Amino acid sequence: MKIETKQVNITAVHAEDVLSLAQTKVSEIRAKIIELWDDAPIVTQFPELIALIVPKEQVSITIQNRVITVANQDIKSFDTRNIEKFLQLVRAITEILPKPIVAYGYNYNFLVQTESENTDDAKKILNDIINFDNLSIEKENVLGSGLNLSYLDGDIRHQVVITPQFSNDLKTLIAYPSSCNIHFVDIKLPDYSILLDSFKKEHNARLDFIKNIFKIK
Repeated sequence: MKIETKQVNITAVHAEDVLSLAQTKVSEIRAKIIELWDDAPIVTQFPELIALIVPKEQVSITIQNRVITVANQDIKSFDTRNIEKFLQLVRAITEILPKPIVAYGYNYNFLVQTESENTDDAKKILNDIINFDNLSIEKENVLGSGLNLSYLDGDIRHQVVITPQFSNDLKTLIAYPSSCNIHFVDIKLPDYSILLDSFKKEHNARLDFIKNIFKIK
């Protein structure tokens, strides 16, 4: 089995509507993107939604009502992505749109790809977590299982979601898309240097968490 990082994002939840202010600040957000990447974004603006996309960098900003999500889904490995500029953009948006927040979250999407010789091992790992006897389902009839777990680590809320993915003919289990969310209840994002260190450390910790579940070395 092998694992790779797909999309990562930071989501900020505001105490009140932030979209109305953002409608008047699109040009400032656009200018910041050009400053960072020397590339103009594609802008989509509706009464209920603003989206800015930088195709070459695979960076997107979505603003709806009280929620802002800034995402990076570059095909490069996490270690070779320009996370520094990505987080500079996140911080800049909070300065352009200085509305109070009530929470923010780091979200990491991974893909665990199974190979023919270890598909059964992956199935067994997750199947052993669930007591199928209580569900009146024979284990040999289970095509694939997953996990949806929320737990607290101090004041920080974690959610882990793992789902089986099948081939187009639905006969072969090929992967386990896995997402990890770390939810912080706070009134502002950390300063840039702390945000950078925290975002990278949490990525590595969540990556190790998924690796440990699937026993990936």
